[in-house]
Amino acid sequence: MNKVQSVRLPKNNYSLEQAEKKVLELGYKTLYRNKKVNQYKAGESVNQWRFRQMAPSKFDEKTFKVKKLKGGVQLIIGKLLTTAG
Repeated sequence: MNKVQSVRLPKNNYSLEQAEKKVLELGYKTLYRNKKVNQYKAGESVNQWRFRQMAPSKFDEKTFKVKKLKGGVQLIIGKLLTTAG
C-alpha cells in the first residue's frame, strides 16, 4: 500500500505560515519529531518547504513517485518496506 512520505511546497508560492496551513488543510502533519519544517535539515531547501510525514528509510526507495497537486504542491508517495516474520 502506498503512503505519503512527504509533502513539498514551493517557497515562491507559499510563506512558511501559508505552507503550514495548506499542509493541515490537506490532512497532513506539519511537525516531524516535534520540530517545525525549518528546524530540521531535510525540511527546507532553497526552493521548497518539505514536510516529512515518515522517515524515508521506512520505504522501498525504488517505489517513490511524485503526485502533483494544484499550486505546485507535491506529494512524495512510496511503498513501505515489508518486515520479515
